[in-house]
Amino acid sequence: VLALPLPQLLERVNSGKMSLHDAPMSLLLSNAITTATKEQIDAEIETRKGGSVAKPIPEDVLKLVEAREVFSEIETKMGKSEDSNALAPQYRYDNAMIYYNYGNFDEAEKRFSAIIDKSPSSQHAASAADIIVAEYELRGDLDKVAELSDIYAAMQLGSASSDDIVNSRFKDKKYNALFKKAFKLFDNKHYLEAAAEFIHIIDENPTFEHNNRALYNAAYAYEQMKHYDSAMQLYRRVLNEYGETEEAVNALYRIGVNAEKFFDFDTAVDSFMSLYNNKKPLYQGFKYRVNALRNAAKIKILIEDKKGAAQLLERYHNDFPGQSDAPQFLYEAGRQYAELGLYKEATKIFTEFRKKYSSDPGMRAYVIASYVIEADHFRETRKISDARTYYETARALYQNAPSSAGSIGRDNAAKAAFALSDLDYEEWKKVKFKGKMQVMINQLKDHMAEMKRIANQFAQVMTYNSPVWGIASRYAIARMMHELVDELEDIERPTDVRNGSDQHLAFLASMSDMGTGTRDEAIKMYQNAIDASKMAGISMEWTQKSVDGLKQLDRTASSQERLAQMEDTHGSHTLVTPSEFKRQEEEKAEAEAAAKAEAEAALKASEEGDK
Repeated sequence: VLALPLPQLLERVNSGKMSLHDAPMSLLLSNAITTATKEQIDAEIETRKGGSVAKPIPEDVLKLVEAREVFSEIETKMGKSEDSNALAPQYRYDNAMIYYNYGNFDEAEKRFSAIIDKSPSSQHAASAADIIVAEYELRGDLDKVAELSDIYAAMQLGSASSDDIVNSRFKDKKYNALFKKAFKLFDNKHYLEAAAEFIHIIDENPTFEHNNRALYNAAYAYEQMKHYDSAMQLYRRVLNEYGETEEAVNALYRIGVNAEKFFDFDTAVDSFMSLYNNKKPLYQGFKYRVNALRNAAKIKILIEDKKGAAQLLERYHNDFPGQSDAPQFLYEAGRQYAELGLYKEATKIFTEFRKKYSSDPGMRAYVIASYVIEADHFRETRKISDARTYYETARALYQNAPSSAGSIGRDNAAKAAFALSDLDYEEWKKVKFKGKMQVMINQLKDHMAEMKRIANQFAQVMTYNSPVWGIASRYAIARMMHELVDELEDIERPTDVRNGSDQHLAFLASMSDMGTGTRDEAIKMYQNAIDASKMAGISMEWTQKSVDGLKQLDRTASSQERLAQMEDTHGSHTLVTPSEFKRQEEEKAEAEAAAKAEAEAALKASEEGDK
């Protein structure tokens, strides 16, 4: 059988005329591996992933192994193992492969190592080294892979013609192992150790094919540890040294991200936009290109570059209409223009936005908000009819489908409802009472009925459950009552009654009684607004105004009580209105304070003189 040529041997095995154990297995395997390429060897190793279980070797194969080992030792002792026609390297390799394929790597490694040590120039030495390194790589022992690869790269394994190829291969194996080791450190969150390992690879082997990735990964590892300065330096190196690689594009993006963390917003925007505007395919196809434009737009909003933000937001919508946030970015572009006072641009954006997205339930909140923003502008420019139309549209959109409007839609609808009530209030406060007594009384009745109607409108705003506009509405109701109190205190004398007459005094008493009741209601509503603010955990313009209004009404009430006490004690023949009495009291308080300050200054001067 041993004398048979290999083709005939294979034919017999394949045809079933001979079992594999009857054939010299080692010869078959050695021929397959010896003539295999590196890729084929790697494929063979790949099939053994997950570990292999040692299997018993047939006795006839073991006899063949033993015979070959005896022969190999004899040939080595005779000093012929390095001859070109020596059989010892072939036999040791065949035997090693038998053990290897039967799952006994320890025995296989002894024989592979013997070839490397005793016949390094043999054609089998490099293959033996390949298999040893591959096995340790399979086991995940990357330190061993790097160690052995370093040794084998320096040994000039194989024939002289293949030295450079073999050495380069093992050198690559070493640095690939170190590269994987660094990755493993990174995955285990040992970021500083990983960064050091990546940089070590670059420093030790400047020509390593994966240095661009190593340098980028080192930078990213530093970033994870918040060593942003070190990360930025390495990212810039990647950009400068490997400008035409995917890592360079990633590095440019990370420079923007890190600059934003440093509050270096100019550098961040420049980096993001430099990446976005680059027309090279590598940049155009970058997976985070859309993020670069999005981030630049958000930074512009953050630094209140409203025009720049609006332009980038609009560009984002136009360049990436399929992005889920594109509609919202178009709305935001209009809002930025509006805040800048560029209402022509804002109106154009909002019109386009509503045309495209009014039927989208997810955009209902922003459609409502766009109407409110434009309505506010109409109100500021005194286009009241247009303002009312837009406020009413916003309110109706919310009322038709409140569940799809969210908190943004709710708050804007509440603002619209408040504004409509506030417009009615502005008309209400223009009314002045004058004329004959009966005319004035009728005017007052109508005025109070209108106040009640408007107050009910403000009360409806509270049903939106918007904390801000609920507090504002409470304040607005109290403010109306407060203004009515002031109007009643300073009301003009009817033209058909004599000043100081009994009829005049009765009229004033009636106004005073009415004012007292209204004052009490106003105080309650101011307090209600303050309490609502506390419950919501917010303090705002309406809260402070409610506090101020409450103080003013309390002082007025105290003055009224003292006036009543004086009239009871001394009698009164001269008519003094509450507002006049309040003015006198304030002048008296100012005079007392001035006298006190003057006395204190004189006392201090006297004490200084004594010293």
